[in-house]
Amino acid sequence: MRRPPLAAGVGRHEFRKSSLGSGDLLPLPVLPPQSPCAAPCAPVDNHPKPTGWNALLKETVRRILAGNVAHVLVGPIVRGDHEPYFYFVTGCATVGGAFHLAQLRAADRGLAEAWRHGLLAELIQHRPIVIHDFDDELEMARWSAVICPGEKTARILAALRRERGVA
Repeated sequence: MRRPPLAAGVGRHEFRKSSLGSGDLLPLPVLPPQSPCAAPCAPVDNHPKPTGWNALLKETVRRILAGNVAHVLVGPIVRGDHEPYFYFVTGCATVGGAFHLAQLRAADRGLAEAWRHGLLAELIQHRPIVIHDFDDELEMARWSAVICPGEKTARILAALRRERGVA
């Protein structure tokens, strides 16, 4: 299924191969740092946000929900050992059984938290979808494999189990 293009001026975006081998992720913006973030970071609501924040959230949700999505799974914020940014993944299952992923990245944890919370708040306004909020990637992968069984979700689940040494 072909995804709709990003609206003009929505921000920098790129295709990225998933380290789990799940194929191309949706081309979504990487949020740059907005200001130095001293420890502890500003609360989510007070964290500096990029210009056009609300439009960016709406556009991201539009792209995630394209294709008659019935379930949206939102993963935890993580940072890989060699990654220069924080990210979280959304998984979407359509009514027809297709499954796609989007990785949303930000240069600092505070902005990633604001990005994730804003996305959840925006998703809630779109019905009828079921939103699953996870604090563990492996649990998200397990649910994905149940909600949308297939080769892609099985491969993701197997990769996460190998990564964590879980049978």
